[in-house]
Amino acid sequence: MKAISEKGRIIVQESKKGFFGQIEIAGKKMPIPSFYEFKDDSLNSKECVVEREQGQIKKITVDGNELPRKDKKGQFTPSKGDIQAKKDYRQQDQRSSDQHSTNQNGWSINNTRLPKNTRDALKGLDIDNFSLNLNKSAQFIGDKFVFFKTDRRGNITLNVKPDYSKIPFGDFSERERIRINNLNLAGFEKKELKNIKTDWRLVVGLGGGSVYETSMALHHIYGIPYIPGSAVKGVTRSWIIAEVFNNSEEDALNNPSFIKIFGNQKHKGKVIFTDAFPIQAPEIKPDVMNPHFGDYYSGKKDKNNNLIPPADYLNTGPIFFLTVENTSFNFYLIAKNKDKSVFNIEIGDFTIMKWLKKALLEHGIGAKTAVGYGYFNDGS
Repeated sequence: MKAISEKGRIIVQESKKGFFGQIEIAGKKMPIPSFYEFKDDSLNSKECVVEREQGQIKKITVDGNELPRKDKKGQFTPSKGDIQAKKDYRQQDQRSSDQHSTNQNGWSINNTRLPKNTRDALKGLDIDNFSLNLNKSAQFIGDKFVFFKTDRRGNITLNVKPDYSKIPFGDFSERERIRINNLNLAGFEKKELKNIKTDWRLVVGLGGGSVYETSMALHHIYGIPYIPGSAVKGVTRSWIIAEVFNNSEEDALNNPSFIKIFGNQKHKGKVIFTDAFPIQAPEIKPDVMNPHFGDYYSGKKDKNNNLIPPADYLNTGPIFFLTVENTSFNFYLIAKNKDKSVFNIEIGDFTIMKWLKKALLEHGIGAKTAVGYGYFNDGS
């Protein structure tokens, strides 16, 4: 049976559960099917054309456009007449949003998974804190974090580049120097190792918490890479144990000079190792490590239940990470309890400052020192 088209009038009424609609045709009223939903009474008393088949309403048209329907998930499906207008609106809104939310370093608020009210609040703002952009508002493509981009030639670039042009590193270093000098004026002895430059690349905080597989130690306020004082102390202590005590920590902890500087379970060490900050805008470089024998190291087995051997045919698993390159740092040590003599104590052939310098130049600091990362030179 063919569908019958009839002219009618829409009646929209409100109840406790919301708005509902009826169709009036030739003085008779009938309910509008539930796959139509009314958000308000703006269509009340509107003339319409109703198509019915075997008495059932199949289609309602108002001003040439079909009423929007709900799909199976309860979402609206726009009528054909509205599709192009809504598409044009979305494109215009997206262009406007992109214009105001993508900064010059590639970071876009639209590519994050931040809550909508947060995204709305951040639109139009140029957030230049690299730590926030990288970790707190990570960029997505589809359902994946985007850490690096690789071009057709295999060159790796950062998806979100740091912008340190607004950070006055000269003033920053001066404030750090003044802070250390104020401690010195208060009677605390200080020693400094200034302008020590990375020999190649530096990786600090590689295994820290991050939304990515790898991390980098970034200052939570300034968003700049730095070397935590705990790392400086740890590498110096480790280097002394290796060089003076033949890798015996037990022997080191029985040495009064070692205990006075680094402390033990019963006594605090008398030297403070401060965080080391770059003295100029650091160069952040992307890098990659490419494990070849992941299946072998993880103990996977083949279809015959044999352990998979290390072989060149195994799939590689590239892991991207961040490094600092061509950057100089200042290192400071402070004597606790105004004990100036602590810097004159010799452990082996050197005092603590000389051991610190040897550790940076000969041992390296941070991750992957065994393959050349983390070494410094003093320019001499």
